[in-house]
Amino acid sequence: MTAAAIRDIPGITSPITHAGRVVYNGIRNFLETRRRMHMRGLMRVYEDEAVDKNPENFSIQPYELCFRWNESLNKIHTPNDTDMAVFSSANGIGLSAHTYGHLVHKSNTDREAQMIKNLHFAGVACNRALYDPSNHANEEGLAVQVGGLQTIYNTGEGQIFAGDLVMWDKPVANKKTSMSHGHRPRIPGIRHEKLLFGVKRWDFATPANFDFEASQRIIGKAMSTAKSGQPFDILLGRYCV
Repeated sequence: MTAAAIRDIPGITSPITHAGRVVYNGIRNFLETRRRMHMRGLMRVYEDEAVDKNPENFSIQPYELCFRWNESLNKIHTPNDTDMAVFSSANGIGLSAHTYGHLVHKSNTDREAQMIKNLHFAGVACNRALYDPSNHANEEGLAVQVGGLQTIYNTGEGQIFAGDLVMWDKPVANKKTSMSHGHRPRIPGIRHEKLLFGVKRWDFATPANFDFEASQRIIGKAMSTAKSGQPFDILLGRYCV
């Protein structure tokens, strides 16, 4: 294993005391990693975002948001098939070229919208699950928290305030690419090239502006305030809506 992979990740130094935790067993989706590496039968969502194949981009670290596909791609067919197959980054992420071939000549935004529809929030990683292509004994298993108090990073562009409903969002891109005009926040111990999914405050002015589809991406309620790149406490679970 490389020194970069085993180095201590400077994480959140004072996370909130866990209470009311709801945790599932998960497994890092190694098949998803393999698909992204080879792009067999896949159409990349972000065609102008260079695929950085550094192993750290496909590892899962504590406090990262985890996701799973709502399709049969979740099935890994191993003795641990009851575990949720999850991933935490969008580096090299793609859609089925057979199913979504009509989007091949569309913009990144169109493919990104389809990706968001196909994803489910799976929870927050409680421990790491490393990807190391030179080691056949990879750390695959992890615990994924979906309810209770937890601390996460504000991986979005805007500020989040205590009391806000928090929803997951598309990744924030580097300014070098056309997939976004945003600025990706720097998270301590995480490579800046790792394409983490963002979070933002759920904000709708009137019932007439209520977006049901977007509301399904609410993951909890903020218990503290954080600027972009800073940690904040969150009560996970849709029961807080």
